[in-house]
Amino acid sequence: MVVAACAQPTSEHARDQWLWHTLVLDNQVFLEREPELAGGKLAKMSDGPYRFFRGTAAQYARDVMEPGSPGYWPTAFGSEQTRDVALVGDPHPENIGTFRRADGTMVVDFNDFDGATFGPYDFDLRRLALGFWVAAEQIDRDHAALVAMGEPVEQPLREGDREALARAVVTGYVDEIARAASEPGPGLVLSDAEAAGVVLGTLLEGAIEDGDAQEKLEDYTRVEDGVRRMIYGDVEAPRTLELGREPQVIYEDTMRRLGARERTLVTELLARYADSRDGIDPQALRLKGSARRLGAGVSSYPVARYYLLVEGDSEAVEDDVLLELKQVLDPVPMPGLLRYPSRPFSTNAERVVGMQRALQAFDDDDPWLGWAVVGDDGYRVRWRSGYQRGVQVPDLSRDLADDDLVPDDLVVFAELAGRLLARSHGRAPKGDGTPAAPAIAAAIGDDGQGLVEEVMAFVDAYAPRVLADHAAFVELLEAHGPRLGYRRR
Repeated sequence: MVVAACAQPTSEHARDQWLWHTLVLDNQVFLEREPELAGGKLAKMSDGPYRFFRGTAAQYARDVMEPGSPGYWPTAFGSEQTRDVALVGDPHPENIGTFRRADGTMVVDFNDFDGATFGPYDFDLRRLALGFWVAAEQIDRDHAALVAMGEPVEQPLREGDREALARAVVTGYVDEIARAASEPGPGLVLSDAEAAGVVLGTLLEGAIEDGDAQEKLEDYTRVEDGVRRMIYGDVEAPRTLELGREPQVIYEDTMRRLGARERTLVTELLARYADSRDGIDPQALRLKGSARRLGAGVSSYPVARYYLLVEGDSEAVEDDVLLELKQVLDPVPMPGLLRYPSRPFSTNAERVVGMQRALQAFDDDDPWLGWAVVGDDGYRVRWRSGYQRGVQVPDLSRDLADDDLVPDDLVVFAELAGRLLARSHGRAPKGDGTPAAPAIAAAIGDDGQGLVEEVMAFVDAYAPRVLADHAAFVELLEAHGPRLGYRRR
């Protein structure tokens, strides 16, 4: 017994402690400021491996950048010239969606740039491939849950589909980066439903339908006596989980009235946003209503997110505009990566908006995109419209179960996602201002298949670690509660 008591902890125990420590550290600002929402984020991450994956970008960064970590896998396809590529920062299947440009053209693109920064291109590529692998695991678990409830559904994915999706991401990337290096222009543009494949084509068609029907305005506002007003309360009811005998509310979609301080803040933010945009009529930004939205996102679940209803082009209620102001924090750190200058943007809000415009196919994908800063707080401003619609893994699960999708449709989606990432990397200038596509293509050389196999070896080795970490995380929540035992200072 004495020997057992004095024995060193197992590697799995050490990993669990590391996970516990880093999750508290990464979420401490929320645990201090808004513990209810911090607990909601952590509880939401327990839903399944894909949401856990979405909420642990910082753990991924540590694992792939720190020697000795389980994800540390040095690449044979990098160079000094590919260490300051403009990165999406957190590419994954649900970070792809639709946009309606100022000229009315619909396009598919990446849609979340909170983590955008400069770094090695393989950081993004491996995370995107890993994300498709974990999404496939989530789909299998969703299927098992339906079977357990007595639903007569067949197995949606085949043996080897996880690997096929991850491989398709890298294959698409390799092909597209070679094309981007040799052909000038915007590169891959997905604006036609037929050319976008079943998954993204269906997304485009649904976004056009939702946008034409003013779906977001219908969800969050009402017209009464000829005046459009915000609505408050639950758009979708919250749910409650019991974790470690502690109840934790998880908001799905709730609109909360603003207090006096928040109303003052959003009014000032709107004015700062107007000052930063050329060509916007101040009358179009006349504020008609405001609310704080709760429940969106996973990593950003506790972040301040405000919905503002503004006048639009005229006083008619039909062209009112709904804007989202979302607080932006630092991107995840990349241990060991040296950069100069270390902060090329003056604020996080400027970083996110500037890199979104550089990484997307067109800098007007969102004609309302902008930023505003008050004190130390920066906010990204975007249009909330039915025309902007994102991929959702639960929808893919349901469509597969209903035979509206087949596994090969997901493979096409994965390949296009890899091409979109290559297009983004290749289009945006590197940190030193030079083009990225030639540098990446030169680093890959004539051995594109070698890069495919290298990334697949990483995914095969690291994906089981993600699943094991998720299981350990659920146990930590059960043992210590939804805030992982943290006590406010």
